[in-house]
Amino acid sequence: MPHYLAQSSYPPAAVVALDHVQRLTGLDLATGGLAGAAQEATAEVERQVQDSEEVAAVVHALEEQYDAFARAVGRTSLLAESAPIPTAEELGDEFERFLAQQSGD
Repeated sequence: MPHYLAQSSYPPAAVVALDHVQRLTGLDLATGGLAGAAQEATAEVERQVQDSEEVAAVVHALEEQYDAFARAVGRTSLLAESAPIPTAEELGDEFERFLAQQSGD
């Protein structure tokens, strides 16, 4: 998802997320209607960029800025860094510690 659209409704991002869920779970989530909305959203963004040199320049500058930052930190994704996932036992121990600290209100 383009970072400059993060505050907007952007159905293509939902399609990608649901496709991953389907692949991981084997569920059939019937995303056909959402796929149509995704195509419309993509077409609208492209239309707005093509219709305005100013919008095109801003989008290009934002993408260049993102790419430069990603190169500087040495990652292609600025989401969470990779880290080991805790085991069920570690999660349980941490939850027990948390509960023990509660005042019992």
